[in-house]
Amino acid sequence: MKKLIKLTLPLTLALIVSACGGKAENKADDHNHADSIQHESAEKKMEPADLTTASVKLKDDRLNAVYLQYVQLTNSLIEADVDAAKIAANAIEAGATGVTGGKALASAAARISAASTVQTQRKAYGSLSGDMMRLVKESGLAEGQVHVQYCPMAFNNEGATWMSSTREIRNPYMGESMLSCGETRESIQ
Repeated sequence: MKKLIKLTLPLTLALIVSACGGKAENKADDHNHADSIQHESAEKKMEPADLTTASVKLKDDRLNAVYLQYVQLTNSLIEADVDAAKIAANAIEAGATGVTGGKALASAAARISAASTVQTQRKAYGSLSGDMMRLVKESGLAEGQVHVQYCPMAFNNEGATWMSSTREIRNPYMGESMLSCGETRESIQ
């Protein structure tokens, strides 16, 4: 039963993300001015997380489902949400078992799931990101582009990379303390 849950969790989460990804448009005619301002404010707060899922599709469908969870994991680490990071990492671990060459990715995801602090999760995320980049490059993209980004200050100036579907820097290693620290080093198309 546990194995069945681990196999279906990434697909279920991917479907939920796809189904819930669309935003309702703001219709000013249907709302009074105060409701319109509140709606616009909520959209602005959601905008950075929505940008990370911008039109990227990998050629390998199984890896694509894992990539969607990687995006969720990245957002969780940006927000320093340990529990949400565990959920995304668990989905990555389950999905990576069905991906050719995904053993190291699954192992790094398991370390994130087992971690009790965001700092420990972020350290394992560095390894996971390296494995994910390798797999994404091997698979190639069917549409969109993925940007390899780098923060020189991560881990006491050791530096670390991650992937994003947008050029906007949203640093998962530093979170809110240095959200825009980093640069785009490469774009995978």
